[in-house]
Amino acid sequence: MNPMKTNPYISLLMLLGISVLLLLIIIAILPKGPETDLQQAISDQVGMASVSGKVVVDMASPNDESPFVSITIPHDNSIVSGTHLIVRGTASDNVGVSRVMVRVNQGEWQVADGTTDWSAPVIFYADSDTIRAQAFDTSGHASPLDAVTVTVQ
Repeated sequence: MNPMKTNPYISLLMLLGISVLLLLIIIAILPKGPETDLQQAISDQVGMASVSGKVVVDMASPNDESPFVSITIPHDNSIVSGTHLIVRGTASDNVGVSRVMVRVNQGEWQVADGTTDWSAPVIFYADSDTIRAQAFDTSGHASPLDAVTVTVQ
């Protein structure tokens, strides 16, 4: 075998390895943004073979925004009958809501069912009770509390 003659498949593999290394370097120095598309076409020097592909790299900025939560049922200062009620509300976040927590007065927090549209059963203990809700996003940020006060009959 002639040591001066190179197998075209070995050349292609070497070229692919170098291209992957260059792609990793490019990814490392790209500016951070919501999404960056990279298109890389690789072909050998004599044009005998070519390889192409598309790489999508998600380089989202860190989540530094807090979520928002709102109690939609019951309304603030409403009158409710009985000691049990299903509280409903909404929550939102720029990335994603992971959970919503609800409590009555200074009672224990409970996890609501759902995230962006949520509900939770509550029990009232006094003639006037305050329901509080708080949302948490997928990065662990907490929303400001939302609260409504109800009169129980």
